[in-house]
Amino acid sequence: MAGGADGAPAVPGQVLFMGTDLMLQYEKKLYRVEDVEGSAFRIKIDGKDVYVPTQRRTIGLHVDADLKLAGLSVQLDEMKAAEGYTYGNNPLRKLEEANRNQMVTQDRQDYANAGVEHSAANLVAVQKNAQMGGYGDPNGPRAQQEIMTAQAQLQNSQHYSDYSTIAGSSDSSNIGSGALRMAEAKGKYDAMEVSFKVSSPVELKQPYMVILYRFHDPAAKPGENGLAIHAQALDPIDAKPRYVHVLRGGLPVGFKYVDSEVHIYNRGREVATNLSGKRVELTRAEAQQYLVMNHVGAHKGATLPPAAVAGTLSLTRRESLTPAQLTRTVYVKVGQDGTLLGAFQDRDCQSPIEDAGLKAALDEVFFAPALEAGKPVEGVARMRLAEL
Repeated sequence: MAGGADGAPAVPGQVLFMGTDLMLQYEKKLYRVEDVEGSAFRIKIDGKDVYVPTQRRTIGLHVDADLKLAGLSVQLDEMKAAEGYTYGNNPLRKLEEANRNQMVTQDRQDYANAGVEHSAANLVAVQKNAQMGGYGDPNGPRAQQEIMTAQAQLQNSQHYSDYSTIAGSSDSSNIGSGALRMAEAKGKYDAMEVSFKVSSPVELKQPYMVILYRFHDPAAKPGENGLAIHAQALDPIDAKPRYVHVLRGGLPVGFKYVDSEVHIYNRGREVATNLSGKRVELTRAEAQQYLVMNHVGAHKGATLPPAAVAGTLSLTRRESLTPAQLTRTVYVKVGQDGTLLGAFQDRDCQSPIEDAGLKAALDEVFFAPALEAGKPVEGVARMRLAEL
């Protein structure tokens, strides 16, 4: 079972909830997603960070549901999730586009009609001027040239007006056709749409979210649903609610929304939310008891040393420690119920730790007890807080 959430302050209780871990298929092997940075997943291969871009390529993602403990719960408010449209498939956009095209076409038609009227009036004026000898001989070459030029201008204006009339009758410029295209597109959803407000009592400096969006493909059998997974890095989250909106295309046209889950992570570890599945608030003692039961159940018949539970040192406490305190090797005596019995400088547990800050941090950490043939026993763990 995964441990508690980084970023949690020292609290008297914990939240047990159903979380999720992403497993990324990379070179035919599965690796746990450690973090989301920008548009890339970070995984570890042989202890080294590897970044896998999510854009313009196909990647294999697997979802593992897992009960988790967290000392922090963030708030998700005004959650909305439904079917959506990409820009190119949006029915309202089709109607607005037809309306906009019709306005442009009408302006062009008005301009063309005004051009015809102007050219016709100009021809009449040229003919009258020629008759009155304004160009010399009324039947002379200059008068004829002026009249022919005015007639050509009128003809060009008429051709442009005819073209504008034809263009105005096309489907792309017709409101009625636009309304028809809107009606035809309505219900042909092709995107997932999720929005919510998120806030946290403790600042999350490196958060990201994972949205699990279940849908039914109209081509699939009844009850056979698909799953879209959206992972995205977020800006830091604090007590001020931050609005998040996701619109992602690529879903089967005409799909139906089934349900969705939003999971929030910080520094690669999941935190609880007010909407987490199977959410139960536990006292610290209840959380420790659960950890021991889960540890024993997961390692039946095994012999293991005690160990600190990863992620249970909060960010608040971590930031209060110096690099020397974080990297210092200490030996902790852990009882069979996972309680901390003492912290020492030596493996033989003869020289107690006197550093008050270090002791306070160790008191906050949860421990899994040592096992002998699957039974919890007292033991000594070698550890460094930086590894949590």
